[in-house]
Amino acid sequence: MRKMASSISALAILAAGNFASADELPNLHDLTLGDPMFYTSDQDIKDDDGQKQMLGTGRPDRTHSGIPHLPVFIGYMNTNYTYRFVTIAEQVFTMIGEGKHGLWRVQENGTIREYLKPDADGLSDGDDPLSPENLSVVTQDYAAYIPQAGWDGYRYPDQRVDNQGRIAFIDLPISHPKYHGKYQKHDPVDLPLFYCTMSENDYPYAVKAMDFAFAQKGANRIGPLGKRAGLDIRENYTNALRLTHFPDARSWVNRGVEGEDALHVDWQPVDTSRTDVEYYLVERPFFNKPYLFVTAVFDNRDNDDLSYVRPEGPYWDSLKERQAGLKTKVTRQPRFHLAQDIEAKAVGLPLYGVHHPNRAAYGKRDADPLLPLVI
Repeated sequence: MRKMASSISALAILAAGNFASADELPNLHDLTLGDPMFYTSDQDIKDDDGQKQMLGTGRPDRTHSGIPHLPVFIGYMNTNYTYRFVTIAEQVFTMIGEGKHGLWRVQENGTIREYLKPDADGLSDGDDPLSPENLSVVTQDYAAYIPQAGWDGYRYPDQRVDNQGRIAFIDLPISHPKYHGKYQKHDPVDLPLFYCTMSENDYPYAVKAMDFAFAQKGANRIGPLGKRAGLDIRENYTNALRLTHFPDARSWVNRGVEGEDALHVDWQPVDTSRTDVEYYLVERPFFNKPYLFVTAVFDNRDNDDLSYVRPEGPYWDSLKERQAGLKTKVTRQPRFHLAQDIEAKAVGLPLYGVHHPNRAAYGKRDADPLLPLVI
């Protein structure tokens, strides 16, 4: 696929028409009705048509110039009835969502959490997952993602040992021999992710488009910042598309208002000529179900505010001589370079970006953030 893009501008591709009842709705899981070349479905070159010299008869599959027609996909996803739309046309992926969306800040720690497979014996409580003698059990009985198990494949932190005394999940550094050395030369995972959920589980209304996009050569090509954030660790991130802003789009940081409380805001656009950024739409198992997340990774060219590696644990130990020079103290309010030659610390806000005044009304406790950064 050509360069991936994300936009806040509208693109009208398909009109659904009027339907008398829900039973008459089109197949919302596949708006192309199984035909991604739907735009030629009403074309039929007859035997007496001169065009047949170039295209043959019947439904055309290429232009007069001999350029093959390409598939078109349309899909959508939502959280809390906030919708995002994806399209693929002429091998260009476009994602259109709400104008601005707040992001959570998290950080990978060079570790892969793996869960006990159904009906597997696994390790007993007290066994060391990192011990060489347990390698075969760790390799055969645990996995980071168990599609056939569905929701039941996930275990909460307080469910580490099941009722049969088996270890229900284990944490392995990416240097573990189970991964056959594929991350042996991986850059130290030292940058945070700024992310938020874009889809419901399994994203059923976008799966056709996303399956096609993730199958392209342009998918799962992770840039240098993304690698430092761990986005290329496929056990954690099963798929990724790198996105680019349209020229008029920006990421914004709240620098606050000096002398005022946290409810006073001053949003300024990030100057990406001095603060580097990479954007991605990633697929990640979440409670052992695939979800889509929008993700941004930032790093300043002239300071290490965003860099950090936790200086303990198996991953830290595996870095060995590469530990030297790594930053081991978190900068809780990292600076960003902003427009108008401003450098400022990011200031968080005491409310949500997509807030639900009566969240108990629909039995939920979740919400989207209004953190110091929005895209």
